[in-house]
Amino acid sequence: MDSSLPRKALRRSARLTMPTSRSSASTTGDERAVQALAAQAGVAIVDAHLYEEARRHEAWPEALVEVANQPLAGAELETVLLRVAELAKRLVEAESAAVVVPDEGGGPVVAAVGIAAQQLRGLPVPSDRSISGELIRTGCTLVLADAR
Repeated sequence: MDSSLPRKALRRSARLTMPTSRSSASTTGDERAVQALAAQAGVAIVDAHLYEEARRHEAWPEALVEVANQPLAGAELETVLLRVAELAKRLVEAESAAVVVPDEGGGPVVAAVGIAAQQLRGLPVPSDRSISGELIRTGCTLVLADAR
């Protein structure tokens, strides 16, 4: 496999098959046509994934501008933080997202969207016993495949 292809493209595959029985009317020309079609389909799939990735990269600056303009337009802080959570959830294609305002002990969840959002809002996030607390303390970024 070509390692220069995006990982998402490498995870998806398709197969075109032709009948192999002697009674089939397929010819060498048919086989070449199917091979060409398969090659073109592969290129189209990779192109679609590259376009999707480029579009996702374009969405980040657009989201930052939107969030930066909300306070200037007079939006309430709660509205801005909720929008930050919504945009983060959408941009990373997550099931949920939460915003924590840090303090000495960790901080509360002030905005949440997605799965269990109602239960998360207001929940204290201890800085010494949680993933979010660790991120607040260290200032590092972490992406989890499953945070359950």
